[in-house]
Amino acid sequence: MATGTISSYTPGQMLHISGSDLEFDRTIANSGAGTVGVFIQPAAGGAWVHLTTYGSLSSKNVQVLIPAGITGAQNVKVINERGLEGVFGTSIGPV
Repeated sequence: MATGTISSYTPGQMLHISGSDLEFDRTIANSGAGTVGVFIQPAAGGAWVHLTTYGSLSSKNVQVLIPAGITGAQNVKVINERGLEGVFGTSIGPV
């Protein structure tokens, strides 16, 4: 399972996720294919949104852009290149 910690986000800026087993193929994640990468979901419920703009990526750190217009508490998950999924906290909120 991918594991890690995050606590808050700022729309239009990079979200930093630190943990382990976070690695995934940037090409697949950027395509929006939905098989690997970082996903957010409104904490109140709704569809998961696949984020597609990444900064640095490694097995221990991921940077991903939170689109402008995202508001309120969000659930976050990472699906790594082996298809293992980690969900980080019940929700994160805007800074």
